[in-house]
Amino acid sequence: MFERVIDLRNNTYPNGSLTIKVGDPWEAFFMWEKPLTCKERDAHLVESGHLPKQYLDFLNTVSNGATLYYDNMYGQWGYKIYGLKECLSKQTTWMENLVQTPDSPYLVFCELYGDNSVLVFDKSSRQTKILETNYLRSSEWDLVAGSLDEWLTKLIDHDGAKYWE
Repeated sequence: MFERVIDLRNNTYPNGSLTIKVGDPWEAFFMWEKPLTCKERDAHLVESGHLPKQYLDFLNTVSNGATLYYDNMYGQWGYKIYGLKECLSKQTTWMENLVQTPDSPYLVFCELYGDNSVLVFDKSSRQTKILETNYLRSSEWDLVAGSLDEWLTKLIDHDGAKYWE
């Protein structure tokens, strides 16, 4: 799991860029944090018990937070995947912005730069899915992927473009 994103990380670690040649060429910036340590994970064990296993696996094996495909020139494109502490600290604010109750099955884990949108894990069924919603129109929820690995793989395949639109 996460083979493609690990390759991307290895090619752009810790702060690197790639030239995206689809359409008008542009520089995509990447920033990777070190993977989550056992000590960091254990310090938040109780709080992180409700987090999807696929997300914890990403934090443990790939990066404890990352910026992907960021448009460094204009700042109007890219993805900010939260690290563990940031993810836990932002849930109350996001649930209020998305007009969700505290026991909501949604967990925000990624902000989309320039879009007023976030990606959430939908934990309402056995298979945790990823949805996108715009916090200005929080009644609309679009299916993005069936798993975190699927989303990251398709994101890489599409050079950071929102393939689900």
